[in-house]
Amino acid sequence: MKIKNRILAFILTVIIMIPAVLSYSCAQSKNTQTSNNTDNTTESDSTDSARSTTETTTADLRQANLDLYTYPNVDYNQHEFKVMIRGQEDEWDSQEIEAEEDSGDPVQSAVYKRNLEVEEKLNVKITGVYVKVASQLSSLKKAVLAGDNSYDAVMLNLQDASSATKQGLLEDLADTSGVDLSKPWWDQSIMKETSVMNKVYFATGDISIMEKDGTWTMMFNKQMVKDFGLPDIYGLVKSGQWTINKFAELGKGVTKDLNGDGLIDYQDQVAFTTTLDSAQGLFYSTGLRIVKKDANDLPVFALQGDAVMTNLNKIYNVFRGPDNLTMLAADFPNTSYGAKTNLVVQAAFEENRALFYAEVMQCVQRIRQMDTDFGIIPLPKADENQQTYSTYVHNWASTTIEIPKGVPDLDQTSTIIEALAYGGYKYITPAYYDLALKTKYARDDESSEMLDIIFAGRSADLGYVDAYGGFIGSLQSNIQNRKSDFASLIDKLSPKIQSDIDKAIAKYQALE
Repeated sequence: MKIKNRILAFILTVIIMIPAVLSYSCAQSKNTQTSNNTDNTTESDSTDSARSTTETTTADLRQANLDLYTYPNVDYNQHEFKVMIRGQEDEWDSQEIEAEEDSGDPVQSAVYKRNLEVEEKLNVKITGVYVKVASQLSSLKKAVLAGDNSYDAVMLNLQDASSATKQGLLEDLADTSGVDLSKPWWDQSIMKETSVMNKVYFATGDISIMEKDGTWTMMFNKQMVKDFGLPDIYGLVKSGQWTINKFAELGKGVTKDLNGDGLIDYQDQVAFTTTLDSAQGLFYSTGLRIVKKDANDLPVFALQGDAVMTNLNKIYNVFRGPDNLTMLAADFPNTSYGAKTNLVVQAAFEENRALFYAEVMQCVQRIRQMDTDFGIIPLPKADENQQTYSTYVHNWASTTIEIPKGVPDLDQTSTIIEALAYGGYKYITPAYYDLALKTKYARDDESSEMLDIIFAGRSADLGYVDAYGGFIGSLQSNIQNRKSDFASLIDKLSPKIQSDIDKAIAKYQALE
């Protein structure tokens, strides 16, 4: 009876998900922007035409991509496939592996459906093993050194995955028989930035929900845009004019001392409300990197050139410039919110006291009860010459997939991981992307288009992931303490950054 019920649930949920699969817009499609019109076609006509063409193309592409994978003809004899996942972390519990029952939640239903299909096709049992994120790396190391095969796979955040790589705790996914990293269910841009010596020890993509939840984004209050007579924000993004200077320009005149105490604090009105993590959000949105890759796929120091100083000064002006644009959560530790200072800035946006708000994508869900309509957009570019919008993924809030070193059957393990990733592409991402974000939480069709741009531009600089030289922390500290001499900061930290790069390379080379 239990098997019959599971089969019936599977059939029903497949029927429910067919529209989502057909309409899903691939997040890894090319990040483009509308060019200026040079003929008599109106901007709205060409935009509508482009959108129609894009929707048709991506729907067809997704259907074709579903044919890129065929379940192998294997029987793993009810092997229990144990995956270490993060748990007991409030909003940041893993969602992508465990789903005991089908439910009314579209994402959890999709996880359940994916697991059911993989389990039946490969004759396995998928089990999530919850471990607090602070203990995941040590638990992995203990298991690998003991050779006790506690986990077939682990799902670490970016910073722990990179640390595990350098400690030699992980297998090279690119060298396994089962995983095909060229497939569209693997995030190619993040893989390119985090691979080393053309080896891939951790990867992410459609197998992960939290990688998407941990993507930085920006929201704007539609009513305040109207009240201040501001231009079409979506139009600025699509035309490529959404730059950090334009962002600062739109915010001028918005900040207001509502309580009349002569200060701008957490009870007042501002142009921009956020946490200090938006320092790296704007750092990456303006195209900056701490490291880039050389011809051998190894990190090299990249904090050089005039653009670095120019963009850092623009970023500082947003946070600490004379126009008082920004309400920073870190400035208000002694409020009724206690340690959760991020709620200070969230409340400002929800109460219509902030024009713009930046946080991880999960916060789009957290403010879904907000009465006033809001839009979702990428963070601004450095200038109009920057070709694409770049989005950073938070290293703590993210999730990747790894194979522990020394698993007894690498072929079997990698085959199951590929099946889970493909199932994520087929079921989970459409549910998260189209049913949850685009339909349940977003307030308009334009936000859906913006989500395509945001997810297509994700990045993961190893310099941030590995905290080379403590640069990102120092950048935040300078902004917090109103220190704008970034040239001195980089001069001071450059030797430490280079030393950290050299040490990392030595560890990578030792893995050979």
